Amino acid sequence: MYSLSAGAIKPGRTGHHISYAAPCGIFKGRERYIVIIAGIDHQFAQLCNAMSRPELANDDRFKTNQRRLDNLPELIRVIEGWLAAMPSDEAAIERLAEYRVPAAPVLSPDEALKLPHLRQRGTVATVDDPILGSFDLPGFPLHFSSFPEPAGDGAPMLGQHNEEILSGYLGYPRERIRELERAGILHCEPR
Repeated sequence: MYSLSAGAIKPGRTGHHISYAAPCGIFKGRERYIVIIAGIDHQFAQLCNAMSRPELANDDRFKTNQRRLDNLPELIRVIEGWLAAMPSDEAAIERLAEYRVPAAPVLSPDEALKLPHLRQRGTVATVDDPILGSFDLPGFPLHFSSFPEPAGDGAPMLGQHNEEILSGYLGYPRERIRELERAGILHCEPR
């Protein structure tokens, strides 16, 4: 928004809902919060059908994106009322999926790290660090057909390749490299 308007529009923080499309945000479900993205008119109509409230798509308060934004508190109340009436969040998400409304539960970091799908896609990766050991962290989110797997090697330790570089490229003997390390000119992390 900022870039497209040449700096005229300066979006601020919007809380649980984005400022330019509605409904697009985080809604309180029965057990947890759920992200629902239905800001485009046809998606909003699908959401209304999923909630068994097709008349809302033509309601003057919600007929256009701007009207939905103007009446966002009421729209949130309607959607959260429907979510609360559903037997479970899982049932609500399944119903939304049936009507092709993008929705997903808001996960804790622990839950996200354990999702098999995120591990298979590389969104969560296990890293083996020489100092810290193995741990999980967000993986690289983009995938390229000519480079399908991310490089598995982490960053080298400080001075890890001193001997390889100095002897291989410059012909330094091992004793000269050790002298430079003892003098503090080179540094090498313990392995």
